[in-house]
Amino acid sequence: MTLLLIKRVFIGEVYLQLQRTLKDCRDVQSQCSTSNSSGVYIIKPDGFEEPFEVYCNNNVGGGGWTVIQRRESGAVNFNRSWSQYQDGFGFLSTEFWLGNEKLSYLTNQADYELRVDIKLSNGASFYTTYKGFRITDEWGQYKVTHIGALESNATTLPSICPTNMIYGTCTCQATCEDPNGQSGCNSDCLGTEGCTCPAGFFMQGSDCISASECGCFVTEANLVIPDGETFVNDDCTQKCSCYNNQLTCEDYRCSTNAVCGVRNEIRQCYCNEGYEGDGENCPPSVSYRDCQDVYDADHRQDGEYTIMPTGWPGLPFDVHCKMENGGGWTVFQRRNDGSPSFDQNWAAYKNGFGDNRNFWLGNEKLHYLTNQRNYKLRFDITTSSGSAKYAEYTEFQVESETATTQ
Repeated sequence: MTLLLIKRVFIGEVYLQLQRTLKDCRDVQSQCSTSNSSGVYIIKPDGFEEPFEVYCNNNVGGGGWTVIQRRESGAVNFNRSWSQYQDGFGFLSTEFWLGNEKLSYLTNQADYELRVDIKLSNGASFYTTYKGFRITDEWGQYKVTHIGALESNATTLPSICPTNMIYGTCTCQATCEDPNGQSGCNSDCLGTEGCTCPAGFFMQGSDCISASECGCFVTEANLVIPDGETFVNDDCTQKCSCYNNQLTCEDYRCSTNAVCGVRNEIRQCYCNEGYEGDGENCPPSVSYRDCQDVYDADHRQDGEYTIMPTGWPGLPFDVHCKMENGGGWTVFQRRNDGSPSFDQNWAAYKNGFGDNRNFWLGNEKLHYLTNQRNYKLRFDITTSSGSAKYAEYTEFQVESETATTQ
């Protein structure tokens, strides 16, 4: 458990006025009409616009301490944004951060001391008191401008961190070159102690800088790209690369045979099934020209396969392959019943029509298929009585659209 508390330094005033505004927990403690028990009270520091609640601890160090942070079980996530640390978060009754803006007004209305109470998992506890404590306002990025001499009951004191750094027990530090350093903390670094930059800040030399000051900060995504890696925006229209802490962005477009998506946590253009490439260029990956190629590749099951005839200007297309009677037969017509109608126009016969049960593959596809090598034609007919017949022609070829289809 960690507890951070501040208390105004007593300089001999005597508090007699009962109705005046309470500026901090020192006022709460000294107000004659107020209980001395620890708890939640309302205060209003000098200059702050509205009163707000704080937790006052009157059980340690003579009381009058305004608690600015409490961490116990980890139930509240302290990996927060700048604005959340500015406004404060959590619950006064459990874990919380009071807020940098409130803390700025608090510590600049009088002289304060800072107390850190720490209780370890083994039950051991200690505290450290700094005899002076003040932070700047938002314009000064809430930096610690003054911290006084310390007193402690601990035999081993934690390090005193420089301005704009925090003390922690896991010091995997994020840098502009390795922005995931902090999020990558794991059990290997637990137990190590040291000063580190708070969330949203990165180590540069011995200083902490905001993410926006890193050379590879992407404003649109509010993130820093690790050195040697790339970032693609949500609609895959721009790609940014980081090299030697310098950001380079360029236009990025997916191929018509690709989609923009995220796979294995990486956003980029990915080629559609049947195509291969880097997403910007996706040529067909299909190597089968017809069902004979499928058969020669040791596929022996009837079914749907994707082919790409030589010279075919369109996308790869699916055909039904029959692997019996020698195998490698490309089915270009099937009629099982009268649906759909085969009484179709020129364009329909050119492009193909139908479904898996009844279809015509298409004259244009047949032209490219039958002109890439020598083919034979087979008819399989089953009568309504169940009798099966077939006929084979040793040669078969279909001319182009500019000639009469034969």
